Amino acid sequence: MALRVAVVDDNPADSKLMGLAIHRSDPDIELVVLDDGKRALEFFGGLAAPCCDLILMDLSLPIVSGFEMLERLKGDPAMRLIPVVVFSG
Repeated sequence: MALRVAVVDDNPADSKLMGLAIHRSDPDIELVVLDDGKRALEFFGGLAAPCCDLILMDLSLPIVSGFEMLERLKGDPAMRLIPVVVFSG
């Protein structure tokens, strides 16, 4: 079963670069790219099971900030065990 990684970043160039790096390390990793915190939370909340194996998230997100998104993810029993890597330019 392939790993699924979610990239949450509002900068398309950064998302693309991260996706290229991930696929170079393992082309079988499934990548989900979300461009703002609100869409990410809607995506994560709309799934019955945990959405992914890892979340890579920009701290400076529009609409719902990375801080708020991290707080909500870690407050959700279904999501709190998913590792989150936070980055910022």
